[in-house]
Amino acid sequence: MPAPKPGERWGILGGAFDPVHNGHLALAQNIMFLRRQSGVFLVPTVDPPHRTQLPVASFDHRLAMARLAADELDGIEVSDVEKTTPRPSYTLHTVRALRARYPGVELELTIGADQLSQLKSWYLWETLLSEIKLLVGLRPGAPVGDLSAFPENCIQ
Repeated sequence: MPAPKPGERWGILGGAFDPVHNGHLALAQNIMFLRRQSGVFLVPTVDPPHRTQLPVASFDHRLAMARLAADELDGIEVSDVEKTTPRPSYTLHTVRALRARYPGVELELTIGADQLSQLKSWYLWETLLSEIKLLVGLRPGAPVGDLSAFPENCIQ
């Protein structure tokens, strides 16, 4: 897949991806379609700070699994960007690293509704929301909840 070009809109969907599954891929594809994104970066995390158990598979294996899963999907690109970011793997660092790699590309971050309830425990979450639009994907059994607890117009 060609590299993102300035002026394009790309999504970011991060996670342990241990393993990557159809729900991850469906969320990425649906958001890409609904938001008219040129593509979505699947970003396996190296060192997930909120996960109580470390991933079973190594980062390199999870990266390879994600690449195999996304291989036939148009617009889904697996990124190894977290190999170069500081530890632990904070989303803010990942967003900034992708922005540095692809200047002029509009980035949007997607999370599942289950993660929204934890967002205020994320590293510099308010700074993150000031730097990138957050898109919340619905998940069975995980209500979105009250968005009024967050700054206005930064979450969809």
